[in-house]
Amino acid sequence: MIRKMAVALMFVFCLNTMAQSLVVFDGADKKDGKSWAGPKDTVTFDVSNAQPYNNKAALELKAKWSNWWAGGGWNWFGWYGEGNDVSQYANLSFYIKKSSGDLKDLGVNLVDAANKQSKRIKIIESGCITSIGAEYAKVTIPMSKFTGDFNSKAIWGTDFGIYPKEQAGECSLYIAQIEFGK
Repeated sequence: MIRKMAVALMFVFCLNTMAQSLVVFDGADKKDGKSWAGPKDTVTFDVSNAQPYNNKAALELKAKWSNWWAGGGWNWFGWYGEGNDVSQYANLSFYIKKSSGDLKDLGVNLVDAANKQSKRIKIIESGCITSIGAEYAKVTIPMSKFTGDFNSKAIWGTDFGIYPKEQAGECSLYIAQIEFGK
């Protein structure tokens, strides 16, 4: 009887631990999604080993802009599928660093399987991070900040938009270990 209870408790503990986070990009096992970037002729957003995080690949956003905006997105479902139910998670977190250039802020929004987006959160303005520097720093965004007409039970991607300091410029950013947590 005691053995059965111990096994049952271990099972419950394992299930609870597994549900603590949903990793959607880790640069190793979870990196088989699709990306987009815009403006297409001057921006790229791809998996890269140029600036690894914990010896794993990161997403590299290389941007050159001339009209106040550049950005890209990562879809861990590759544009097909139902998305993940992230409604039970408390936050979205990722690591970020800048290797070159200058920007004022970075906007982040969630995208659902119907391609509806949450309102964009500026990570510096909202206090999720104080600055984007040359070393990886963790960004944690409470899920309650993501508002708007989107379905949190069917999320399949996240978009990143650069808010530059100047009308024209360029920068390179690295984003790693994207996950939803409790």
